[in-house]
Amino acid sequence: MLQEEPEAPFGGGAVEQWLQEETRDLRQMLRQFLVEQQVRDTRLEQEAEAILKYSINAETYRQRFHSLEVSAEETPKEVYVRLRDLYQKWVKPTTKPVKQIGETIILEQFLRMLCPELQVWIREHDPPSAEEAARLADNVANGASPMCAP
Repeated sequence: MLQEEPEAPFGGGAVEQWLQEETRDLRQMLRQFLVEQQVRDTRLEQEAEAILKYSINAETYRQRFHSLEVSAEETPKEVYVRLRDLYQKWVKPTTKPVKQIGETIILEQFLRMLCPELQVWIREHDPPSAEEAARLADNVANGASPMCAP
């Protein structure tokens, strides 16, 4: 008499059924991932549009950094955190070498020493360094563009 062999765990179509279930689960996970990516991409697009719409750039963060406004509800710690955040968005210390950060600070101080009209005019020309800003200011001082009264 022949003995029946025990059925393998994946015998009798079980493999196909298991593959179908796994494929269904993987498809569901992929759909969920794609939806999450689409939501993320939409958020990034919305943020980019808001930045462009409101012209938020390094100059905006610089102005906010130098603003003396402090709300009555803000604690000293909150003021510090806000200033640190604005500094990082303005100077971007994690993406710039130390020399470039130094140039940013020197340029800022150089511009503060000029008359307001010349400050605005130089900022509009967006010089990449304090040296270039000084060259622009020299051109004005040499009569190329009268700005400030002596």
